Order: sequence, then C-alpha cells, then structure tokens
Amino acid sequence: MRRPDLDTTSLPRLSGSALLPLGALAAGFGFALGGAQAQTPDNAAGEATLPPIKVRAQAEAAGKDAYRATETRIGKGQQELRDVPQSVTVVTEKLIDDRNLDTMKDVLKNTSGISFLAAEGGEEDIRLRGFSLQATGDVFVDGMRDPAFYERDTFFLDRLEVLRGSASMLFGRGSTGGAVNQVSKQPLSLSRNEVAVTLGNAGYARATGDFNVKTGEDAAFRLNVMNTVADNHGNKIEKYGIAPTFRWGIGLADEFSVGLYVLDNKNGINYGMPWVPVSIDSRGDRLLDVSPSAYYGMGSDYNAGSAAHGTLSHTHRFEDGGELRTIVRHGSYDRDQRASTVRIRPTNALPGGC
Repeated sequence: MRRPDLDTTSLPRLSGSALLPLGALAAGFGFALGGAQAQTPDNAAGEATLPPIKVRAQAEAAGKDAYRATETRIGKGQQELRDVPQSVTVVTEKLIDDRNLDTMKDVLKNTSGISFLAAEGGEEDIRLRGFSLQATGDVFVDGMRDPAFYERDTFFLDRLEVLRGSASMLFGRGSTGGAVNQVSKQPLSLSRNEVAVTLGNAGYARATGDFNVKTGEDAAFRLNVMNTVADNHGNKIEKYGIAPTFRWGIGLADEFSVGLYVLDNKNGINYGMPWVPVSIDSRGDRLLDVSPSAYYGMGSDYNAGSAAHGTLSHTHRFEDGGELRTIVRHGSYDRDQRASTVRIRPTNALPGGC
C-alpha cells in the first residue's frame, strides 16, 4: 500500500545484499564522526592547550623532629590515630621543646577542653571536658595508671596524648571526660646526645640532658636528666630528675626494656591572695593592689615531694603484625608540705572600722 503523501521516487533503492543491520550503521556513523573529530586540530575552534603543571611536595618528617604524630599508644597497643574512634591530641617532643613546656600542666594548656581548679593542698585539679582526671585516676604513664599527686615534669617525655571521651572504652575504668597518657622516651638504635639550658627572670635556670648510646646491634641505653632552680620572688623552685632506660631486642620478635624514673622536688607553695573587697579610701570598696613579684607566705613554707618507679616490659611481635605487650611496674610516692594561708581581716574588725 502506498501513502499518497510520501514520494519515494527520489529515494535511492537498495538491493537485499546492500542492507545492513541498524547497529552496524550506528557504529559506522560513530567511527566516521570520531575519525573526523580526531583529525580536527586543537586550535581549530580557537581553544588553547595549557602546559602541564608539575607539583613537588615532601612528606612531613616523622619522629623527634616532627610536630605531628600519626601513631598513638594511648590504648593497649600501638595503632594509627585515624583508627581511634575518639578525639586524640598528641603533643610531640618537638613542640614541648620549642615552647619550653616544663611541666605536664604547661603541656595541657596547649590542648583544648582542659581547665584547672584549685584543690586541697595547693594542688590544681585537672579537668577534661569538665570531669576530674586525677580524682578518677585517668592520668597514665606508658598506658599504666599514675594516680599520685605530684608535679609531673616533661624532661623524660617523648610525647603526651590526650584522649577525649569515655576513658572506659580503652582502660576499663575511668571518667567520662577522657584520659592523659605520658609516653616516656625509649632508647634508639643510634648514638645521639643533646643538652639544653634555659634561663629566665626571678633566678630561673633549667638544664636538661638526653643521651642515647647504641650498645649493640639491637641494644641501646638512654639517659635523661634534669635540674631546675628558681628564686621566684620567695616561692622557690628546686627539683631534679633522672630517667635511665636500657632496651634490647630492638626490631626483633622479642623486645625487652628496663627503666627507672626518679623525680624529687622541694618547691615553695603559694596559696595566693583572696579576692576580698576592702574599703581603703574615699573611693569605696575596691580590690587590693597586689604586686605579682611579692610572695605572701612564711619563709618556712614548702611543698616537697618525690616520685620513683621502676618498669620492666616485654613485647612479642607476631608475623601478622600484632603484638603482645607485658609491663610490670613498682612505684613509690612521697608528699610533704607546709603552707600558710594569707587572709585579710574584714573592715569592721580593723581599728576604727576602716
């Protein structure tokens, strides 16, 4: 049947042998169009080709000379920071040295979520996310609890790790705030020595030494020492510390380490001035003008303490990358203090009532 509106006289006639499948025709048209496009020069349409851009970068150094850490031991084993499902902040040895952070308190000031409250005996209660760390024993040294109250120094620290969130996830018992782990320096398979001296006002002087000696193919000895003195306008500082460690089997399937840590201090103690408004002139009540260089206390006041612990550890490494770590520690802590609390008499108890 022929449609009256379709004129086929002008269409070419194809024989049966010349008919091609529809897919072959589509492929032929695509090949023809692709070939034609490939033969078109790049600048035929006025387009310009940019030269290649070469980017050169270097990964941040790891180890002692790095500000950023990628691994942590805040759990029961060493793992990548990205594998810990909680917020972890690591303050490395380089940052501690560059900023002269002498105590754990100074290091914690460089992290977020930390606050300090005045506690009994002139101690400052460390609060992480509002929860007390020392009251719940959430301060650790190499993954083991360090619940004693004493002024913790940084001369033996390789880094300090702060975990935010429930500490019970990794340590079994703990607060909701988190945990603080002090990682001690370990002997390395090389020989390296370092001495640092810091001088400041108020008679402040601090000297630290870090000596690492390779004693064998897979053994090394490391010694860290510290001595700090200061007049501090009457609130003196006098402390010293020593931390020797011997490690053998470095890099082998079975690795052993034995170390000793001793810290002794006989510092002053300052309860501070109470913020009591007193009427001292016609301008009415106002706070007392207290010089920051003045020490209000008795000459016999002191805050003496010591901490000593020995540690023996064994690490067995499995072929699949896992490890089994065993640590035994024995410690002794002493604390002795004498303090005078400065108080201001109310105005109504003063002669003449002023």
